[in-house]
Amino acid sequence: MSRETQTRIFEPFFTTKERGHGTGLGLAAVYGIVHQLAGFIGVESEVGRGTVFQVYLPETQQAIEAGPEATIGISAAGNETILLVEDEDAVRAFIMTVLKRFGYRVLEASSAESALTLLHGFKDPIHLLVTDVILPKLDGRELALRVTRSHPSTRILFISGYPEGMTTPDGFLESGCHLLEKPFTAQSLLARIREVLGR
Repeated sequence: MSRETQTRIFEPFFTTKERGHGTGLGLAAVYGIVHQLAGFIGVESEVGRGTVFQVYLPETQQAIEAGPEATIGISAAGNETILLVEDEDAVRAFIMTVLKRFGYRVLEASSAESALTLLHGFKDPIHLLVTDVILPKLDGRELALRVTRSHPSTRILFISGYPEGMTTPDGFLESGCHLLEKPFTAQSLLARIREVLGR
């Protein structure tokens, strides 16, 4: 990476990818986790040679506190089937981990096209589609339309770092649209999903 790029890599939504090919949330999420643990990240990078990240965490003798499950609570759990479509690997992996830990059955895809291929012939109900709005080629809105044609009872939750694209000229969300703005925490993701699916 260039020096200029290195100074910005932990900024939420900073990315060197073209618009629609990534949100830039991966390293920002890592930085947030490490910072919360009172650690820091070292970066060594040279253009054409590669990059090395070093994560330093403090040693502790303290007992481990209750994990996020205790904080979030049992009401966040579910057993529904969720189709997750997110083109950024780190964000998709984060969402997958959270949803599986709380009991959901998750089908994952990195593009709208692969999601539609996965759904072809899939007979079980899809309770919820969680999709990024901005995807390469076919976007999240068009994907939602196609999914609800084959699975009419499927509910839709859009995730986006660019929520302005989801509003009408008056500034309101489009009718029937559920949106979770990036970046989000595990707690806010689970709460929004239960809100959309119903408790």
